[in-house]
Amino acid sequence: MNPVFYMLSFALFFWSISSGLSNYLGKPAPRKKVETKQIADLSEVVKTNPNDEKANMDLAFSLVKSGFQNGDMKLIMQAVQVFRNVLDINPNNEQALI
Repeated sequence: MNPVFYMLSFALFFWSISSGLSNYLGKPAPRKKVETKQIADLSEVVKTNPNDEKANMDLAFSLVKSGFQNGDMKLIMQAVQVFRNVLDINPNNEQALI
């Protein structure tokens, strides 16, 4: 076989891999959906009983998890506020002292 054939075959092979790889790498990673039902349910519990330390902590952790999974800093900031509320309820809550 001709060396030019090998060179062209290699070039075509390399181009096909690189173009397919760049299409794959160019796409953003799929994000998980926000767990809105869980957050809504916990928010309702906290609204009806704002001094429920466990419900506040659960809400804060759900907000943090959803915020990081979806790249939503608004959810993270809401979680910070909920952690502050937990510290108003119990200043010694170690998990809220982040």
